Amino acid sequence: MPYIPTELKNRTLPTLSFYKRALDLSENTDPKKRDLRDLYACIQRFAENTRIMGMMITYRDAVLGFDWSIGLDPEDPITESLTRVFKDSRLNQNLDMLVNTFFTGITVIGPVRTLDTEADIMVKYPMTEHDLTDVGPWPDSSTGAAFFSEKNYKLTAKPINERKQYIVDLYNPLKGIKKNYVGGVLKPVGWYLLVRNILEQLRLRYSERYAEPDRDVEWQDGATKDDIEAAKDWAQNPGDNASFAHSNKVKAAFLEAVNNPSKETFQTAIDACNTEMDILILGQTATTQGTPGKLGNEEARDEVRKDRMWSALKRITRTINDQFLEVEYQIITGNNNAVLPEEYYFSFNTESEEDSETNARTANNLHQMGADLDIKVLEKKTGFKIRPTGDGFLPGDKGLIGV
Repeated sequence: MPYIPTELKNRTLPTLSFYKRALDLSENTDPKKRDLRDLYACIQRFAENTRIMGMMITYRDAVLGFDWSIGLDPEDPITESLTRVFKDSRLNQNLDMLVNTFFTGITVIGPVRTLDTEADIMVKYPMTEHDLTDVGPWPDSSTGAAFFSEKNYKLTAKPINERKQYIVDLYNPLKGIKKNYVGGVLKPVGWYLLVRNILEQLRLRYSERYAEPDRDVEWQDGATKDDIEAAKDWAQNPGDNASFAHSNKVKAAFLEAVNNPSKETFQTAIDACNTEMDILILGQTATTQGTPGKLGNEEARDEVRKDRMWSALKRITRTINDQFLEVEYQIITGNNNAVLPEEYYFSFNTESEEDSETNARTANNLHQMGADLDIKVLEKKTGFKIRPTGDGFLPGDKGLIGV
């Protein structure tokens, strides 16, 4: 059951003090006192913010805007089997879960298969997604993750050690700098979001104060008590009345609205917070204008820095090949120590982002240097149909004969 801290049950976003406490709990060096659930509950709320969610969708569309394939030869029996299992598991429909690892630092899927001890075979299940507050990084497990549960107000962590049963995708933006960093990119984004929320509240408060011009009233000797009370009420409660009836013993006037520079100051600070969040998520500042003549995925790719997008594609590819397809390959071949050959790798078809002319020129240079080129890879990279040879390779030293 998803965990919701008491402090968040009646709030959209946490307070700065609660978020600081959540960070302290998540970074406690004593495993018995470490608790990641408050941090992940905060991260869930950050992800529900409309601006953050919009940037997350842009990032996801940029990464998943490419088609995918398994293996080089779709007619290869092993390729067919791996592709079928991949689709049957519905992992192909849930790649966005692996994309989200960038934001949260962890994704756990499973069990994707379990061992039938009587038959001594692996039984496969469709993908199972876990709530972010139920799982978390855990250095003391073989997969680097654990399930969390609470009984009698005591938190327990159950390490996930079944490598063949679960897919555990981890992301540490500070790898090599901070070993046990948790929370992904949304962890620092949270600070800017909370500060921006405070600034917006202050801006609204000041806007209400300076939205209308001040009112001035004067009364002369002889003004009745009713005239004076009506004049005071008009001056002190500007939102309730635009005018009032009074005798000629009372003068009422609007003063020129005060020019309040605080509004621009608040907006400048809010824009600075937005810029920092944009850079953390997209790698660059976001734009709100569409580009005529471009499809949605193409626009999304323009919004996300290329190196940020390629990094995500490589991480997802590595996770699928190492934690899913390699295990399936071992089951198919009956060899528990088999390593998945590159010819059966999962990959994204990124040719639309590549320059086929440049690829062809590179291939020609390699070929003239004597390198034997795999025809299927060459066709995929250049878009040319090449006359096949017996072993599937184009021998070197002859130029691109057969192109």
